[in-house]
Amino acid sequence: MQRLLPGVSGEPPRASDERPAPPFISPLNVEPAGPHLAPTGDPVTQAELARLRAVVERAPGTNGSRGSRDAARAAWQLGLAELHGVGGPVAPREAQVWFTRAMRLGEPLAAAGLAWCAIDGCGGPPDLTAARRWIAALRPVDGSRAQYLEWLLETRLAPLQLARGAPSRGQHALPGETLAVDGAALPGRSLLLAAARGGSVQAAIELGLDSAARRHDRDALEQFRAAAPRSSVAASNATILAQRLATLRPITTPSAGGATFALAQRYHRGEGMPANFTEAIRLYRLAQSQGSIPARRMLELVFSRPAPDGGIDIGWMQQLTGVDVTSESPTVNPEGMQPLLRREPTPLSDLLPQRWRPHADRPLR
Repeated sequence: MQRLLPGVSGEPPRASDERPAPPFISPLNVEPAGPHLAPTGDPVTQAELARLRAVVERAPGTNGSRGSRDAARAAWQLGLAELHGVGGPVAPREAQVWFTRAMRLGEPLAAAGLAWCAIDGCGGPPDLTAARRWIAALRPVDGSRAQYLEWLLETRLAPLQLARGAPSRGQHALPGETLAVDGAALPGRSLLLAAARGGSVQAAIELGLDSAARRHDRDALEQFRAAAPRSSVAASNATILAQRLATLRPITTPSAGGATFALAQRYHRGEGMPANFTEAIRLYRLAQSQGSIPARRMLELVFSRPAPDGGIDIGWMQQLTGVDVTSESPTVNPEGMQPLLRREPTPLSDLLPQRWRPHADRPLR
């Protein structure tokens, strides 16, 4: 018999009464991991992909046999390869085709791929009803991943939040800073906590990003380190945050404008938290109103080069992270350009065979 989960077919029905969700926009400016994990021209990778395709094509007609199980696993791995750009460009549509084929051949984990494609769209419109069905199918197979995908699905339906509460006092600060951010709890945090306890790498990273954004730096470091053995992205985040924590020190009585300017710089550069340009500009304006001359200089630079629509030029904001405005003549300070914290490329990236995963010392975009 075909080894499919009860009540799950290769092509779940689409609902006619539910609109596709809009594209997901992260409330934080967190740098995503890049798509290409294995070099496109790598002959070893290309030969392996060709071998996997041959295994699928040779699948016997009788489902449940050893050959059918091998074909199901091969189709699943081909879907992961297409989704993450292993040996070629990222191809989500092709990934969905392979995931569907793997599911029909009896690979239970293919439900995770189909759930993600239903959430993300994989080149087409998202289908949230199908996503719920595939998440339900995944629960008995990989419960923590199902919980993380359920959190992603809820995030799609949640309103965009650009700021996470008002500044409050924190334990650590950069020189000249007293303020910290401790905003409202992350939506769906209970789902993330349950997923992280169950072993979800992505959930642990997301909790770490949230802690860093709310200035709970040591909590964030602990969460990144917990996921580091299974994720080079988490390991990289832990290294970045540990280095930043080493530069932090408790401070006492700086001027109000200087403290607010220092916090704006942290949001701008992503120091100890994911960068958030919207909050950085708000804090620069507040610091200017408190008498900070560096904040005034930074705002003059920010608005000296607007985007074509008159808004903030994100690329220009990124360039300005390396500009020192504390002197009368602003200068470029390469040391001020900090790497950003990152997420995994997809909720499935930790399922890639080890040989296809990026090394911790090879940064992803």
